[in-house]
Amino acid sequence: MNNSNSVEVKIEVGEIAEKVTIWTAIVISLIGTGIGLLDFCGLKIPYIEHNIPQIILSLIGVLGIAIGLERLTKLESLSQKLAETKRIVETAVTAQKVEGYDEMFDISTQYVRDAEAEINLLIFAGSIVSDPIPGRYLNALNKQLKNSKENRSSVVYRVIIGYDHNLSTEMKDSIRTYIQNRMRIFIEEGVDSQVEYRYINIPFGISLFVVDRKHLLVGFPRRTPNGEVQEFQTGIKFSSNASLVPFVADWFDRYLWDKASNDLK
Repeated sequence: MNNSNSVEVKIEVGEIAEKVTIWTAIVISLIGTGIGLLDFCGLKIPYIEHNIPQIILSLIGVLGIAIGLERLTKLESLSQKLAETKRIVETAVTAQKVEGYDEMFDISTQYVRDAEAEINLLIFAGSIVSDPIPGRYLNALNKQLKNSKENRSSVVYRVIIGYDHNLSTEMKDSIRTYIQNRMRIFIEEGVDSQVEYRYINIPFGISLFVVDRKHLLVGFPRRTPNGEVQEFQTGIKFSSNASLVPFVADWFDRYLWDKASNDLK
C-alpha cells in the first residue's frame, strides 16, 4: 500500500513539474517578446529595464526547481532532499551579468573550447539569419568538433530553432538556406555527423547556450528601432555550475529536443 502511494505521489509531482516547466517557458517567452516589442516601439519600462538579469534569473530558477521536483521525489532520506534543495537555491549566487555582443561571444567561445561532450543551443528563428556570428566562435566550434572526433570523444553540436507558427514562407526558406550553407561548412570540416538542427513551434523569449551540463549562458534579445532582432546583447552566465545547469540540460533534452522536429512546419 505504501509503495502504491509513493508511486502515485511521484507521478503526480512529475506531472506538476512538467506543467510548471511548460508554463515557465511560456512566461519567459511572453516577457522576452514583450520587451522586444517595447524596444521596437521605442518604449521602456524602468523596472524591467533595470532588472532584466533578476527577472531572467528568477525564471530560470523556477525552471530548475520545476525539473528538480522529479529528482527530489527519487531521494530517500530527508538529508538528501535538503542538500538537493540547498544546491538549487544557491544557484543564484554563481550568476554573473554579461553585457554586449563581444562579451557574449567571448564567453560562448570559451565554453565551446571547454566542451567535452555536448554543445546545445536554443535560438530564435528570426535572429539566426540576421545576427552575424563572429569568425572566432565558428573557428573554435569547428576546431573543437574536429579535435574531439580525432580523439574519438566526438563532441556533438545540437541546435533548436524556436519559431512562431505565423513565420512567413520567405523567412522559413531563408532559415533553410542558412542551415544548408552552415552544414556545407561542417561537411567540409568532416564533422557534419556531429551536428544536428531541429525546430520547435515555440517563439522563445530567450536563448540558451548549454555546454556539458556545466556551463550555461542565457541570452536576452534586443531590437533595433527598425525591428531587427539583435541577439546576445544582454545575458547571464553560469560557469562550472553543478546546481542549475544539469536541470536546464535535462529540460533541453526532455522538453525541447525530443519534441522538436527535423524541419519547419
